[in-house]
Amino acid sequence: VVGVRKMESIYEYINKSIKANGILKDDFNLDKYTNCKPNKIKFALGALDGISYFHSKNEVDEEQLEFLKKILKSLQEDSTALNVSIINEYYNNNDKRVLSTIDALLSWIIENAKEIDNRLLFELAIYLIMCSINPEAVKIGIAIMELADLSDRDDIVEVIEKLALCDEFTLYANIALSNLPNINDIRFMLVKKVNGWGKIYLVNSLKNENESINEWLITNGCDNEIALGYLAYEVAEKIDLLKVLKRADLSDEEFKGICSIMEGLIAEEPFKGISCYENYIEIYEGFLEQFEKHIDNIDYYNIPIMISMYLFNKEEKSKEDIEIAEKIVDLLDGEKVYNTLKKEIVEGNRLKQVIDILKYNLKIELIDEIFEKFEENPFERYYCLEYLLQKEEYLDKSIDILQSSINLQEHYSDPEAIMGLSDEYSNNLVFIIQILRDYPFKGTEFIVAGLKSKMMQPRNASLNTIKKWKNRANIDITEFPNKIYKSLIELKEKEIIRSYKIAINDLLGINENLSNYEEPEIYWNDIGEGINIDIYSDEIEDLFETQIKIRGKDYYSNNMVYSCNKSLNKYTAYVQGTEFGKEYEVNIIMNKNNKIQKIQCNCPYPNNCKHEYATILYIRDKYKNN
Repeated sequence: VVGVRKMESIYEYINKSIKANGILKDDFNLDKYTNCKPNKIKFALGALDGISYFHSKNEVDEEQLEFLKKILKSLQEDSTALNVSIINEYYNNNDKRVLSTIDALLSWIIENAKEIDNRLLFELAIYLIMCSINPEAVKIGIAIMELADLSDRDDIVEVIEKLALCDEFTLYANIALSNLPNINDIRFMLVKKVNGWGKIYLVNSLKNENESINEWLITNGCDNEIALGYLAYEVAEKIDLLKVLKRADLSDEEFKGICSIMEGLIAEEPFKGISCYENYIEIYEGFLEQFEKHIDNIDYYNIPIMISMYLFNKEEKSKEDIEIAEKIVDLLDGEKVYNTLKKEIVEGNRLKQVIDILKYNLKIELIDEIFEKFEENPFERYYCLEYLLQKEEYLDKSIDILQSSINLQEHYSDPEAIMGLSDEYSNNLVFIIQILRDYPFKGTEFIVAGLKSKMMQPRNASLNTIKKWKNRANIDITEFPNKIYKSLIELKEKEIIRSYKIAINDLLGINENLSNYEEPEIYWNDIGEGINIDIYSDEIEDLFETQIKIRGKDYYSNNMVYSCNKSLNKYTAYVQGTEFGKEYEVNIIMNKNNKIQKIQCNCPYPNNCKHEYATILYIRDKYKNN
């Protein structure tokens, strides 16, 4: 559609991203449509709408509503493409979201039905769905379809079903299709293909009307990528949780599903939880009866632990609450649990889970066995510290063994604005530093390593631990071990994160006005990880839109890439532009494994462009025998 878009539409992108099993690719995202940079902190698909839908009172955005009403009032023949373009541009130029306005818009359409041409309205909706490059524009199109009779429009229903696979659109698709006679079948088909916010919307709407749905709700209904609490109460009600708990036998898979429901019910605020049940004691008793039948599987131990902690920590505890909590303690201190945990330690497959269980166990002691496993690989098994350091005789030697297992200094670097969430060293170091908070001035080398990390997480963990040590010891920062004090002084000059700079100043007793300080963009993970694809791999094809690849092949075939040089870790190419005298520079940066880390072009196209694709084809040909 001329004038509507310069890039692949969102629907086209979703359609080509659906795997043979009807599920979106694992790495699917909408980053190129939201201008989200790689590794930049971002919300999960559907999160902004989901949080608002469940936790906020949405006030109508009157300015947005008036804009949309003006468009619908002016619908004319041959104006659909232009209107779609205007709507996309409107949402591209601001951060408005449709959720706050869509109900008011649909009500207005119904009230003014006589003045609106239905044919043109639904033509606009279809074009918004099929051609838009902005997620909010797509949502408007889907929402309008709620007013249409789709009973004989299988083609449109299929399009909306495909959009529902993306969590950003599931809420709208679920409502748009709600008038269909087979909507429950559609929801049951879709709910098995999503696991984020989309699953939350669909499960809440799904009716438990047959045994297949009932069994799926028991085994899979509660699990999702957001929070179990969003679905636990809904699923418990739909399956009649107490009735299920009274079954003579539950399979492992069924009991695992019940455990997810129980975990979500205990979470409570801001969700409906276990306290909503008058017969909650019966639910606990039924759960514990089933748990005893599965006591040889430590995957389920975290739930009774959570229940006991929840009951012991209640402000108002009944006699029955205490009895249930004490029964759980006795169960976890029993011989069956001891034998199960010892076997798991010997096998070594789920050592972390064993540690998590032992932290809450009063009588079972397996410290020698844990220490032996810890010695085999201390830095990988850092989590053993939390258990080992509780025993005086293991405190110093555990830290010494851990420190000798890794060269911390080789990881020293200047601070950067990278969270480092997927970096194993960073994650392990953070947890070690957090464990050391309760042991002042033990493991100071790890605190220094945190201060000297380029990743944000370890620096933050060290600053928090130093603050806690300072408060507990009630001493001046100058009395800290010299390595820590010196590293803190050095970090004060180099730190780039505003809140960290404030924390350092507080520790050092320095007054500094940082109200106008502008910190750099913060990234989730090391931008050095990048794309990480071999230059000859077919995976590169997924980085480029279909039309871009076609045009890039033309550029390559017509020798538009007229210069390309290879340095140690980079290819630099120059590509002739459409106009004579106009050229574009393409840089393809390689990582230490000789895979593509980053692709850059100085043309104005917002995504991977034809110049980049032409350059990749050129490199494949020129350097294929090297």
